[in-house]
Amino acid sequence: APGLRSAYKCEEYYRYVCEHDNNWCVHYQEGDFAVAGEFPHMAQIGFIVPKMMLFYCGGAIISPRYVISSTTCGMEREIVANVVLVGDFNRTILIDNPGWEKLYPLREILPYPFKRKLPVPPRGVVDNELRDFLLENGRDDSRLVDIALYRTIDDIVFSPRIRPICLYYKPVDKVDLAWFTGFGYLPYDTDDLRTYYKANHFIRSKLMKTAEVYINRDVDLTFLSHEESSAEVRKRWDECKDPSLFKKDEHHPYYTKYGVADHYLFCGENTNPLHGPCRYDDGGPLQVELDTPYCSSQLIGVLSVSHLRCNDTHPVVYVNVTKFIKEIEDVVFPYPFLDFITEGTPKCLSQHAGGINLYAFSYHIES
Repeated sequence: APGLRSAYKCEEYYRYVCEHDNNWCVHYQEGDFAVAGEFPHMAQIGFIVPKMMLFYCGGAIISPRYVISSTTCGMEREIVANVVLVGDFNRTILIDNPGWEKLYPLREILPYPFKRKLPVPPRGVVDNELRDFLLENGRDDSRLVDIALYRTIDDIVFSPRIRPICLYYKPVDKVDLAWFTGFGYLPYDTDDLRTYYKANHFIRSKLMKTAEVYINRDVDLTFLSHEESSAEVRKRWDECKDPSLFKKDEHHPYYTKYGVADHYLFCGENTNPLHGPCRYDDGGPLQVELDTPYCSSQLIGVLSVSHLRCNDTHPVVYVNVTKFIKEIEDVVFPYPFLDFITEGTPKCLSQHAGGINLYAFSYHIES
């Protein structure tokens, strides 16, 4: 059944919140910026070439070898992505936190439908056909499923600060708010804003998080006030799917012609007018925090369309990953996929702040 393998893996990965007897769980916090350990699955897609290093897209760790992001993140400035950075939440304090950030070279980039080309070329992504794929699909308005799997050369070493997001654990069709994370934000000072727009300069040192309103064809936004009628909700959806919302110099031709027309797409609307998904945030995760498994998040969508400016309040577009669970699982968690847990409940989870962790006893997998 689609989702079963992901659910088992979700129960396995939550255990990495422990480090010996220490519980390093950080639940979602209030505020506009993430703290250490709050989003341990966050990744950045980029490239390293002589005299240049650039990270230009977000992503999320989903297994020891795979990060999920958008297909269009596979190339920037006609250079194919070749590295992924994990464990980062603040780009200005690397020295203060040695060992938190890890850089992993990429072996393959698999755009949907995630077909692997075997044997893998010895030079990995350098010989990958993604370059031609993106150049061909970026010039026309043909249908593009904008998600891809990024496979690393070596296994990502998990820790309390670097661990996967749940690809699927339980149905989340009824979602009003979810959280987006990325490195784009606007300065609050008016003088800084003038400099920001004049120089087209994007300040990205802290991991930004913003609550996103989930907008879909039939969604009932129960958090809205009584004054906002269903007609207003329909108006929001009509704006989201309107092709005129998208700009030819910024967005894929598919969106500029059709808008949000396919069943696997949905929209989000920023709740904070000061910052939201913007340039270099594409591919980033939209997520919700789960009650079970303990200290886990579930991936809702991958950002496909953002806007140039971080304070743009127009809707952004996500790819609904739950529509492609089986295809992703077949690549990321092929059979046999179960690593049975036989060493017992981690000591750090027998108790935690807030009382007994009942999950640790109820969901232990016996061999």
